[in-house]
Amino acid sequence: AMDIVNELLEEGYNVSVFDPHVHQEQVKFTLSTFEEAVNEAELIVVLTDHDEFKVMDEQVIVSTMKQAQVLDTKNCVKIVNQNINYINFGSLKIVGDEYCV
Repeated sequence: AMDIVNELLEEGYNVSVFDPHVHQEQVKFTLSTFEEAVNEAELIVVLTDHDEFKVMDEQVIVSTMKQAQVLDTKNCVKIVNQNINYINFGSLKIVGDEYCV
């Protein structure tokens, strides 16, 4: 997961990282709280299957994100709020430059 974060940062993407299992001194980028990480975000990308990610605060997601979207690469997140666009890795199909669910 950290390799992907580093790659996105090197490519110039604006990335906020929340990982309750990583300490600040272990990484070269700033770690955020969940609330800080999702605030004004366009997409949550779940790269690990930690228990903390299986059930997220959906109210925070809907009320603070620019676009309430979750890309779950581990197929572990449980989303019930219909206002959140949930994409799990197994259902993602790339067609040209767009994705379809």
